[in-house]
Amino acid sequence: MDLSEYISKAKQEQWEILWTKGVFIKQILLEDSTYLLYALNDFYVEMEFFPNSGNSKSLFAFTYGNYLDRYLLDIYLLIV
Repeated sequence: MDLSEYISKAKQEQWEILWTKGVFIKQILLEDSTYLLYALNDFYVEMEFFPNSGNSKSLFAFTYGNYLDRYLLDIYLLIV
């Protein structure tokens, strides 16, 4: 499945695909919300989650760019 096919699915189906096939990569904790990044085939899905209420607000699927950059800030690669 590619990005355009994922986006074309109904929201409920997007959630189901994310939970069954997505690979968790990282989370960013903020004061009122948490962002969770998942890899799904050749693209990424970001979920915004509100821990205080237990609700998820949105899913955002993308391939690269500014949305991915904030997850890379504290990732270090060891090259030998």
